Amino acid sequence: MSETHTQDSTTPSNPTPPNPIPADSRPFFDKLAPHYSAAAPFLRDIARRSLAPYIHGAAEPRLHAPSAVFHDNACGPGIATAEVLSMLASNSEPKSKFNNDNNDKDEDADAESKLPTIYATDNSPGMITQLRVLITAGTPPFPASRPSNGNNDNDNHKASEKIHASVADSRDLSDVLPRDENAIITHSYTGFALPFFAESDRRAAAAEIYRTLRRGGVAVVTGWERLGWVDIIETVRREVDPQGQQYKGPNEATGGAGTAGEGGAQRLKDMMVEGGFEERKMEVQRVVVPYCVRDWGMEANKVFREVAEQWVFAGVGKEWDERKREEFREAHRRFVEREGERERQGGRIELEVRAWVAVARK
Repeated sequence: MSETHTQDSTTPSNPTPPNPIPADSRPFFDKLAPHYSAAAPFLRDIARRSLAPYIHGAAEPRLHAPSAVFHDNACGPGIATAEVLSMLASNSEPKSKFNNDNNDKDEDADAESKLPTIYATDNSPGMITQLRVLITAGTPPFPASRPSNGNNDNDNHKASEKIHASVADSRDLSDVLPRDENAIITHSYTGFALPFFAESDRRAAAAEIYRTLRRGGVAVVTGWERLGWVDIIETVRREVDPQGQQYKGPNEATGGAGTAGEGGAQRLKDMMVEGGFEERKMEVQRVVVPYCVRDWGMEANKVFREVAEQWVFAGVGKEWDERKREEFREAHRRFVEREGERERQGGRIELEVRAWVAVARK
């Protein structure tokens, strides 16, 4: 920070630091972006299980039809997009081992022509940058990039034209999906974003999901009922501040209603109704994914753990001074090391990720 303040005689020796979560939390997600996919494998699992019925099952509308248009809303680094592409690839017929290079290129082009059109949007430039790297490089399961002029010796390769990654705000998607055009989305997926919005923002984001969805389309929106790492953070919070408030999740720092605890499924429905969906055309189911301390303690989660601590300091720990915050950081580190080692030796804390998955039709 370039700004400094001079401490006067009325300032306590350990002043409470300012709220570390700004109104615009994009810098925090930009920081998480390079680590997000590896740090949160449960996000991929939940996206896959939520969308599989439209690819592997018999649910309508079909997502593997070329006429389908998929919106990965608040997409992060394209977690749901990658799961859709992976499932579509597993549905396709394998290439013949007798294919030559030219046939391979023809089959790649033919396979891409059968993909749905995909719009992936997020308001974090860092997340979209990570996604664009994957698209441009053709990193599996993203379609392989092809020489733009058909000459294999040319270094100028062309990424998929079916996947559009854009920095866009979920509350106003008109730059990507214009208001003056017909709604085109057949399948919309919003992973765990809506419950984090404050009320007016949440209503606007839900209305955009509804506006951009084609009549007959399906919107899948998820929210947390229980989040394994939140249980870890709350255990540490009780150790450091036993008389303090319970930590319920990062939505405390953002002003969102959240979907944890009693009534979470109904709150998620209510959020969709605020946007224009009819409750009678909606269903909510629970998806459960195992979780353990080692998941939280892995190196890929180092930045995530640091950001989670900042969320605590913006919520239940907002009155803590810097000494108390450092005590919390140290207790968090010790807990992850101690319980992670216990798990490696066969012990286990019962943790899990439980998600609400709302499916609404327009």
